[in-house]
Amino acid sequence: MSKNKLDENFFSKIFRLFQPFFEYKILAILFLGFSAGIPLAITGSTLSMWLSRAGIDVKTIGLFALVTIPFSFKYLWSPIFDNVKIPYFSRRFGLRKTWLILTQICLMIAICALGQSSPLNNIKLTATLALLVAFFSASQDIVIDAFRIESIEREKQAISASMYTYGYRIAMLVSGAGSLLLADYIAWPIVFIVMSLSILIGIIATIFIKEPKISNKHLNKLPNFSKLLRSSIKTLLTKDFLFLIIYIIIFAYFLRAISTKFSLSNVALSFIGASILVLTIYFYKEKVKNIFPDSILDFVTRPQWIYILLFIIFYKFSDTMLESLKSKFYVDTGFSNSEIAYITKGFGFIMTMVGLFVGGIVFYKLKTFKSLLLAGILQIASNLVFLWIAETHHNLLALTTAIAVENFTGSINTVVIIAYLSGLCNINYTATQYALLSSFSNVGRTIMVAPAGYIVHSYGWTMFIWITAIVGIPALILLYILKNNIIKSESSNVSR
Repeated sequence: MSKNKLDENFFSKIFRLFQPFFEYKILAILFLGFSAGIPLAITGSTLSMWLSRAGIDVKTIGLFALVTIPFSFKYLWSPIFDNVKIPYFSRRFGLRKTWLILTQICLMIAICALGQSSPLNNIKLTATLALLVAFFSASQDIVIDAFRIESIEREKQAISASMYTYGYRIAMLVSGAGSLLLADYIAWPIVFIVMSLSILIGIIATIFIKEPKISNKHLNKLPNFSKLLRSSIKTLLTKDFLFLIIYIIIFAYFLRAISTKFSLSNVALSFIGASILVLTIYFYKEKVKNIFPDSILDFVTRPQWIYILLFIIFYKFSDTMLESLKSKFYVDTGFSNSEIAYITKGFGFIMTMVGLFVGGIVFYKLKTFKSLLLAGILQIASNLVFLWIAETHHNLLALTTAIAVENFTGSINTVVIIAYLSGLCNINYTATQYALLSSFSNVGRTIMVAPAGYIVHSYGWTMFIWITAIVGIPALILLYILKNNIIKSESSNVSR
């Protein structure tokens, strides 16, 4: 075979490898990811910096962490986006596009209003507006996830997840570091206006993308607004609904009590709430079927649904357990702040971006089961690389290698699990089910990593790293239990 022919085949393979990333729908997900990432720093680091510069005391700034509560409990109002259409606009533009543009416009207004408030003169107003930014941001996330799952073919879900995460991370840099740089030259109210205008990128993308075909079919099944209103009022007057309200009130007091006693985070409370909600619906589904939407009832009647939830909870446990104490580990092993910053934040970011791309390709080529298995094994192996640092301490080569491996494999793992969660969703209830499933996937970051500090204190870093690897094994066992379920679902394309 001639050299020209070999070169032609090589470049042809490279083109086919990259081609899915540049499809029209996939690129649209990149811009939607950018729109979703902007508000995260605005309600986090940027908000804290603004309040600090305004002279707000540290105790009050600490309480502003509560404004992110909507991100933890977004599954509670997610059924609205699956079951409610907006008169005229939903029929004209589509169910997903209408809700997406509405949440984006509300988000722009909320960000702009937040920047015009005066924390020193009216801190309550600032807190309320920050809470609104978080609420509309969480709502936008719900609709984008639903749009992404419905628009992209199942085998390309990981590629769309990669592009979404690319956009998300770039936006976090813009609204985080970018807003701080702007604040050195222009007033904070103007900075917030600039950040709100950046949401236009998502709005423009939404305008030009096509409404998912499945969404249009689902839209035709939804009752008109007046019929939905009559049905809702009828439900509100039932005895079952009255019992539900009493249950929710008691449940709320219960959550508040255990939160106070055990100092649980918002994500931990979200997991507890979601767990009790799912179990209540499962055991009393005949009682609540007229109250809860089919979007939730659908999941708890599936084969092996308990194993699915357990797998989702345990899958990233190994990674998040090590992540929870990584900064302390770097300090204890003798690295300076500048070394940690350059290697973990700089080089680590580059490897993360590479890993996101590879994760999309892995899932696209290996499909669901094999990609989950590979990513799970890589996650365990990457943790063991940190043993090199634990044994040698201040070793820049060991740190660079561990960060490169961990960020690369961690990104693959993230993309693969997002694609798996997307494939689990019934295409008619994507907004509700993805919001609920993602709530369970976050539990490893909070409740289950709580004992990490005690383990290090009692047994040291070397033993702790071995334990973080070992706790990844249950997920692989659960994966094999679910193997036939996963393969059957993928081959029959049931959830699509």
